[in-house]
Amino acid sequence: MAGVLPLWESAQQLRQLAQRTARLPALGVAQATAPTTQGWLRHCSQPSARITTDTRWMETIAISCKNPFWQVYIPVSIHLKEPVAVAEHFLPPGVVIEKGMVKMSLHDVGPEDAAVATSISEVIGRVVDAGVLGGSVINPVYLSAPTVIRQGQRVVMKAQSGSVTVKMPGIALDDAKVGGKILVRNNSSQTVITGVVSANGTVLVSPGEG
Repeated sequence: MAGVLPLWESAQQLRQLAQRTARLPALGVAQATAPTTQGWLRHCSQPSARITTDTRWMETIAISCKNPFWQVYIPVSIHLKEPVAVAEHFLPPGVVIEKGMVKMSLHDVGPEDAAVATSISEVIGRVVDAGVLGGSVINPVYLSAPTVIRQGQRVVMKAQSGSVTVKMPGIALDDAKVGGKILVRNNSSQTVITGVVSANGTVLVSPGEG
């Protein structure tokens, strides 16, 4: 019969209202998930909506009605179209990423995509732990620092206390990556010391050791 209002609220209208209410960045797309409303949520002629929680990937929209009184919370996931680092061609495990192996490309990025690299500098010089197909987004989680020191290699140990810096020659007893711990034997005292590998390959040790 024409002019008769529906008895129950429309889940589709709730979803559309939540998506319109979401605060979106440029090139952002909102995807709301509305509950089933038939049998428990009466139709509302003037529902209102507001954002209750707001993160990079997710917002919660509270939709309420005064007559009849009700309120529901609609989760909205945010998907962005952002420039991210992608592989130019297949990158096998163990390869060190160099310029020309990656490029920036616009991709849809959402909460399910976990980490992404938003600049080429984030991946250059890193080692691929799991193969990446050409054209695929590079996930920094599956990259690691390169091995810069090999077992048996001569290294420089460096200890610093205030303005005083002491450097000593040593031999690496392990392979190690930047930021990793390593055992080093002091050439003079033959003492074995634990240090941390810096970006330039120097082994940083605590003052007084060695």
